[in-house]
Amino acid sequence: MIIDGKKIARGTLEGLRAQKGTWREKIFAAFLVGENKESESFLKQKEKFAKELGIEFRLYRLSEDPSNDALRKKIGIIIRGSRFGGGIIQLPLPEKYSEQVILNAIPKEKDVDCLTEQALGGFYAGRWPVMPPAVAALKRILGEIHCTLDDKNVVVVGRGRLIGKPISLWLLDKTREFASLYLENERSFQRLKDADLIISGVGKPHIIKGPHIKDGAAIVDFGYYFDQEKILGDADFESCSQKASYITPTPGGTGPIVVAELFYNFYLLNRR
Repeated sequence: MIIDGKKIARGTLEGLRAQKGTWREKIFAAFLVGENKESESFLKQKEKFAKELGIEFRLYRLSEDPSNDALRKKIGIIIRGSRFGGGIIQLPLPEKYSEQVILNAIPKEKDVDCLTEQALGGFYAGRWPVMPPAVAALKRILGEIHCTLDDKNVVVVGRGRLIGKPISLWLLDKTREFASLYLENERSFQRLKDADLIISGVGKPHIIKGPHIKDGAAIVDFGYYFDQEKILGDADFESCSQKASYITPTPGGTGPIVVAELFYNFYLLNRR
């Protein structure tokens, strides 16, 4: 069965529209450093969702010229303004910058991406109301397909900052068996084939194919790869969908849900 990410995201959108209060009067800030076509595409999705909620979305385009400290200071001055309810720094950043240093420019109480050291620490300790959007999206999907974890063999492909690492840490004590890996040898592909639930986010097009999974496995694909005018996922949808019990398509799968969860975090941090 195909998991309809757009439908799930619409459900979150309608739920947020029903929430009262002044939280929608706050501004959502996005910072783009340098030029990146893929980042522009993701930002357009976020701007569209903000518009549907009636939230002002401000995109700040920043040059690659400043030093780490100067860029962090510039972002910090903007986002700490009282009218801003939350903000994101669109990744990836140009290589010259120390990513975590720049991400920490966002105050914890405005970190809707849950990427600052303070917000992540609170999340990992279970003492912070927001989750990384990918984790929240996975949780939403599992609820939608009524998938329990305590009886599952779960494999997470990739250990990146946005997908693999936070999802792996969230899953650690929730599954019967768990592995976090890269698909680089025969042993790793065998672990993949034993999995009941596969979560992938490496951005390598069609690295997971039908013969690599067992019948009835569920696949949640966070991978994005821009191939000229097409967007491809980590899973080869055509071959994997023949065997999977559930699978997210790319595009239209996890992407819309992640964006929706970003704005759910915005609500959580600004509700009064």
